[in-house]
Amino acid sequence: MDIDEILTFLAIQETGSISRAADKLFVSQATVSQRLKMLENEVGASLYTRQRGKTSKLTEKGKLFAPIANRWLALYQETKLIKKASVAPLLSIGCSDSLVTYLFGDLFAQISQNNHDLDLKLRIKNSSEIYAAIDSRVLDIGLLLHPINDNHVITEKIATEKMVLIKYGKDIYCRDSVPVEALDKRKEIQMWWGKNFQTWHDTLFSTLIRSNISVNTISLMLPLLRKDGAWAVIPFSIARKLALQNEFCIYNLLPPPPNRDIYMVTHRDSTPMAVEMITFFRQQLNDYLQIFPWILRI
Repeated sequence: MDIDEILTFLAIQETGSISRAADKLFVSQATVSQRLKMLENEVGASLYTRQRGKTSKLTEKGKLFAPIANRWLALYQETKLIKKASVAPLLSIGCSDSLVTYLFGDLFAQISQNNHDLDLKLRIKNSSEIYAAIDSRVLDIGLLLHPINDNHVITEKIATEKMVLIKYGKDIYCRDSVPVEALDKRKEIQMWWGKNFQTWHDTLFSTLIRSNISVNTISLMLPLLRKDGAWAVIPFSIARKLALQNEFCIYNLLPPPPNRDIYMVTHRDSTPMAVEMITFFRQQLNDYLQIFPWILRI
């Protein structure tokens, strides 16, 4: 019994005749008759009544066989789907919001476009969520800014970039530096960039004077920077993108703030498949970061 015999049986049932079944299957009537005869020999019973010029009707044995034939076809179709089922390797990555938006979004797009046999799972998460997902093996890789101690997770610094001053203005890039004492802290749009940055900030700006506005995302900061005299200290990759899209000016600061560090985290006991994906991603990441001269790879 093969699929051609099953399809022939079902075609006769659908069309009501051997001739019409032949037309449906694009074969000769003789082929249809031969297939039906072979099927009946295997089943051991006549499945259709045969009378020239009349509709072919199922026999009692044929009626019993009809649901079997339909199940046989369904199983055959499901088996064929196995060939089309996704067996592509899966790379799962968690990343902080600002890193996706202003740095790694294009990297993920390139990986997807250039590797059609690879499936990607991308999730925006904060640092603690990324560590939890790596720990539970929900993610293979995490890209984040604020490392956490976790015995099950390997944390490595992969890159660092300078922090710069950004203000609303007409020039895309202003190369002159600005001394910290020239800035009015009340007009700062302040954001947390880690302990090292905050120590630098609190050392140079009086902790007795509070910034007028503090935010926790770049998307909140952007409209507020258009306020008269407003300023912020942010990573250069973000400042550059904002300056290209809007009328902002970038300055170096004196003394310079500590760099922003970027970390990659993976499970300490990654599966062999995950290790393969991590190795692949690491190469893609290294190649990608080469186009950003202001980012120092570690």
